[in-house]
Amino acid sequence: MFDLSTRDLARYGLLYLACGTWADTLSGDGAIHDALFKAYFVDARNVIADRRFKDAVDADWAKPRQFGVTGVPTFVAEGRGVVGAQPYEMLVQLMEAAGARPRGDGGESQSDSS
Repeated sequence: MFDLSTRDLARYGLLYLACGTWADTLSGDGAIHDALFKAYFVDARNVIADRRFKDAVDADWAKPRQFGVTGVPTFVAEGRGVVGAQPYEMLVQLMEAAGARPRGDGGESQSDSS
């Protein structure tokens, strides 16, 4: 059912999200890494075939589309976004449009230092 030779990135992304969501239901410290490895390389067929986490995966898959994400990096603040590598000034404009204020040397906002 799942052919690892196809390089179908969207399908791999769904597999990753499904396995990650499943792993969130587990407990234990280092066990999560073993569980993810096993889930990805052994149990992945079951996770995908059963579509156990379909609703959660579909919701996660939809989030970037809601913000208009078409590539990486993408920066989103207060519903506004900038896609792709951008000059510093563009990121400053994004933050200002989102209501952020510059910080002073001590880490406090400039309005707090008066």
